[in-house]
Amino acid sequence: MLYNGGDFTSVEVTVKNNGPDNVSVNPLSFTITASDGAKHSTELGEDANQIDTLTLAAGEHVTGAITAEGKFKPARVTFSPKYNVTVVADVSK
Repeated sequence: MLYNGGDFTSVEVTVKNNGPDNVSVNPLSFTITASDGAKHSTELGEDANQIDTLTLAAGEHVTGAITAEGKFKPARVTFSPKYNVTVVADVSK
């Protein structure tokens, strides 16, 4: 992993494909919204448990970390696997 020594915030996420079509998962398909409303793009290579880049068939799931630069309190995660599909979930403690 490529860690540059700065501050980063990671969130563990699980993506489950509840539909009939395949779902592409990529760490860069996520954004993290902080408790102050600021949106943070995800970074690659900053967490050893980074979520894999893969395709989920119907019924499959994957769990891993997504990471954004900066130290902040995460409130919400947005996953956008396609241009017209967005899933938003609150971050639990």
